[in-house]
Amino acid sequence: MRQLFDKFSGARESFWFLPALMTAGAVALSFVTVELDDKLTWSGLGNGPFGNVASADGARTLLATIAGSMITVASLTFSITIASLSLASSQFGPRLMRNFMRDTGNQVVLGTFIATFAYCLLVLRTVKGTEGIAFVPSVSMVVAVLLAMSSLAVLIYFINHISMSIQATRIIATIGQDLSEIIDRLYPDKRTEEDDLGFEEDQNWEPEGESRRIYSRRSGYILRVRYGDLVDIARESDVVINMPHHAGQFVPKGAMIAEVFASAAPGEDEEFNGKVLDAIALGNERVAGRDIEFFIDQLVEIATRALSPGINDPFTAMACIDQLGASLRLLSERKLPAPNHRDEDGRVRVHARSQTYEGAVGAAFNLIRQYGQTSAPVSMRLMETIAVLAEYAPDPEHRETLLMHARMVQTGAAAQMSERVDIEALQDRFDAVIEALEAESAPAAG
Repeated sequence: MRQLFDKFSGARESFWFLPALMTAGAVALSFVTVELDDKLTWSGLGNGPFGNVASADGARTLLATIAGSMITVASLTFSITIASLSLASSQFGPRLMRNFMRDTGNQVVLGTFIATFAYCLLVLRTVKGTEGIAFVPSVSMVVAVLLAMSSLAVLIYFINHISMSIQATRIIATIGQDLSEIIDRLYPDKRTEEDDLGFEEDQNWEPEGESRRIYSRRSGYILRVRYGDLVDIARESDVVINMPHHAGQFVPKGAMIAEVFASAAPGEDEEFNGKVLDAIALGNERVAGRDIEFFIDQLVEIATRALSPGINDPFTAMACIDQLGASLRLLSERKLPAPNHRDEDGRVRVHARSQTYEGAVGAAFNLIRQYGQTSAPVSMRLMETIAVLAEYAPDPEHRETLLMHARMVQTGAAAQMSERVDIEALQDRFDAVIEALEAESAPAAG
């Protein structure tokens, strides 16, 4: 069932699924309206409740005109969409293409044009105007005209939507919103003092007994790990499973994907290995379902491309930093999953490498810091964002992590800044931020 759901989710984000559904709906609608016209004709109501709206030749001309114009506009829409995808891929990175393809607005636009074309084509075949036989489906023609007018409105929407969707600020804001939403979905609970007190117990785990490794049978990115299934598998065999990778990481074929610990030396068990591997979903590309670093990497890629010498756009990079800062602040308030997964008796059955705040901060700032060392505005925005995060960070360890990144920003900027920048003034601002961070971290050190 889960595999079927994964396939459905993948199809839902593709560019063909929604247009195919809309086209199927248009085919069904054509049969319904033609059947209605046929019943109205045999009931003695002429060619429908609207009367003879057209002759057979006129109906054919109208339907053929609508169908021809719809397929032309659909081709034009597809060409514009492909051009937008090429622009996004070259300017913002190939990973952004997935965002455009799963855009519901683009799918609805393309589906509307193709569905209208299919509807008119199927209605056109029912028009009869030979001698002795006359059938003009007036209800179906009225529906075709309404669909054509709706397609015109959709075309106007598409022109506005595609012009807005390729703007850098709009793309960055959309990714930032997706990042905040996945944080809310994966980590809905806010941290409390009780969570902080029990955090060390949940973190600590010492492997006991002999171990053996389970190797991946294929290469791919970890899409999802069903820890509940792994706990049941480990409990049934009275072992502990160690998962060294988390969702989003790449595992090559033949590499260790899990490690099994038991009181006695565990022997090779192909059935057990198969159950463990079935609980770990691998794919050819990363997905956003269980991996917050997927969206972090998208923002980082946009920022690093903007900071490349060929583009040199610090404003786009600073917009990415703002969105990353907002999401990291949200993450710092949430209860992250403990790496230890226990069975009903409270025994640790699965130890997993889970998402950490330190890992998210590193993924967000490391590359931008390195690429932005020669840009004073970018380095300063990084320092300001780190200072704001430290102000609201509830955990002393979080503030220590932020202080470490602030010092690295200061060191890298001092080594790379050109003589055109007032280094002394910039260093004074850096020193003020670091002093404030050290003051925040002082209670933790004491």
